[in-house]
Amino acid sequence: MPEPGEFSFIPNHSGRKHSQRIIDRYHKLRFGERDPKTRINRLHPEKPSYTIIVGSDKGGGKGHVHPFSPREVTPRESARMQTFPDWWEFYGTGRHVIRQVGNAVPPLFAAQLAEHIKLHIFGAKRVRSNGELAEILGLEYLQEKK
Repeated sequence: MPEPGEFSFIPNHSGRKHSQRIIDRYHKLRFGERDPKTRINRLHPEKPSYTIIVGSDKGGGKGHVHPFSPREVTPRESARMQTFPDWWEFYGTGRHVIRQVGNAVPPLFAAQLAEHIKLHIFGAKRVRSNGELAEILGLEYLQEKK
């Protein structure tokens, strides 16, 4: 995914503007390490993400520091971690978008659950594989490259 910026046409892929002081601090964090001031963690590229803490209208939410860039992840990057397809657009301002992402059931999990309900409650003869579900949802980027 390209870096966020003023010319990004990807929905919800704009991030917070950080001062140079914060950029320098985030740059020094090791994978998985927590920033002592903002108390957010730098993501580890080979481990699952931390939970998205959404907070309230008065604040209290916590994002994540991008694993390779000294910045917080954008709502779109958080949505990708939750398996939302890139075509899914969130509406709202500020923290409302990240709250929607953090409070949501991950779409790929919801699809898997629906397949099991279809099988065990409605007696379907076949359920779709994770690969098929990922393709239907437009999540090809989750598939291993061959």
